[in-house]
Amino acid sequence: MKLKYPSILSGAASAVLLLLFWALPVSAVPGRLTIYTEHFPPYNYAQDGRVVGVNVKIVEQLCLRSGLHCDFELYPWLRAYALASKDSLGGLVSVSRTPEREQHFHWVGPLKSAQSYLYRLASRPDIRISSLEDAKAYTIAIGRGDVYERHLIDRGFSYDQNLVGFASKFDAMELFVKGKIDLIVGSEIVMPVWIERTGSAVGDVEPVIALHNVGGNYLALNRDIPASIVEGMRETLQQLHQSGKYQTLVERYYKPVNSGNEK
Repeated sequence: MKLKYPSILSGAASAVLLLLFWALPVSAVPGRLTIYTEHFPPYNYAQDGRVVGVNVKIVEQLCLRSGLHCDFELYPWLRAYALASKDSLGGLVSVSRTPEREQHFHWVGPLKSAQSYLYRLASRPDIRISSLEDAKAYTIAIGRGDVYERHLIDRGFSYDQNLVGFASKFDAMELFVKGKIDLIVGSEIVMPVWIERTGSAVGDVEPVIALHNVGGNYLALNRDIPASIVEGMRETLQQLHQSGKYQTLVERYYKPVNSGNEK
């Protein structure tokens, strides 16, 4: 949807106003944004040629109610991040808000996220973990450039010892369910979707340890997007919560898996 401006002036005054409007930089009055993201169901993913998902639906509402038309494009994570960083009318959805990223974007959120864990197959009781340090003895699938990659590397994990990198988080599921990789990072909302898409059941996986302080999910907007647009979206998100619309959108996608005991 394009921004609409009421015609409240006529004659010469209208002509002057129109000239002033077109003299403004494009970024000052954007009517269209491009929101980049990755394949990360159920938050954002491709279906029938469209980008859908719980956080996509929330952002669609933010755009619609702000008078903006938002196009969604799906890429591998590192590519999506780079595009949003360079596109003056771009954004990134389902991105963790971390101290390292704070100054690079405007932030709208939090959006939907859930507690993250390292998961093992239920058929792998040989994988015994009571602390994150114990996990260093096993192979862990991770998305390259992902916030969990940084989280684990900062705690002593490395690619030459225990991390196995993939362009997308979901790309590792095939090897994980075959027992080729010991552990995978997921959450209470993504793991049921991921595991069922491999033909396995939710009960075939179980969390072994929780990952804390990772940053949640947000809409990150390029720093060139006007503050008025950012503030408008923040206010609209609050209104979605207050009206109950936010919870309605979430309930269409949220399917929790037993999280066990956090450690």
